[in-house]
Amino acid sequence: MPALGGAHPSAAAKTTITHWLSPETVYLITPDERDEFRELESDAERQAFVQQFWLRRGIEFEEEYTRRVSQANERFTVTGPGWQSDRGRAWLILGSPESMERKPELKAEVWRYRDMELRFSGFTSDGDYALVLPRGATRRDTMQRLRLVTAP
Repeated sequence: MPALGGAHPSAAAKTTITHWLSPETVYLITPDERDEFRELESDAERQAFVQQFWLRRGIEFEEEYTRRVSQANERFTVTGPGWQSDRGRAWLILGSPESMERKPELKAEVWRYRDMELRFSGFTSDGDYALVLPRGATRRDTMQRLRLVTAP
């Protein structure tokens, strides 16, 4: 995310800092951090929070995450931004899978990581691939598990 400097940020900078929670951090920020950010009253406080957020995670992590947002948008955009899709979310959080098996005849993909396997099916109304949940798992629990993979 570009640095926002000066005591009187431009309208574009204000919009960026005010809406910083999406997409830049939506999958990374902890509930406590989200609450803290929402309680801030000035752009200067928000800017300081953003700087500390990335400092805690490291400049390399910020650069990698920003790169992944761009890649997700390039690879997985169907009807909305790629980072918002199930595959985009997995890409942002976990990065490139160790292996990816495409099954065009089934409209499916299987992504393998060291500690997990993700299955995506192409049977969504908008033509995108959706994460296939393990039996008995809820979407919320599964997405929370993905979020926790990279939480500080």
